[in-house]
Amino acid sequence: NPLVCDCELQWYKNWLKNLREKDDEMMQKKRTVCIMPQEHREYNLQNLPLEKMNCVVKAYEMPSSSSSKLFTTSPAAFCLWLYTLKCAL
Repeated sequence: NPLVCDCELQWYKNWLKNLREKDDEMMQKKRTVCIMPQEHREYNLQNLPLEKMNCVVKAYEMPSSSSSKLFTTSPAAFCLWLYTLKCAL
């Protein structure tokens, strides 16, 4: 069962990047691939841009006590943040 190149793999791509940055010799040699079913093609996950994985990055404006802050995130991360905020109240 191959991995599908979609935004759900963003966390895995980041995790692999962090492992590679630790200069682990075995991780440097590993090649993780995912497939794009509509293209019938494999991609190296580490080299695949988020845009190609259909990861939409949106800007959200959040008011703060002193000024407005603008930050970018994925819709899933934003929903998780909202859920965490709601639970804290």
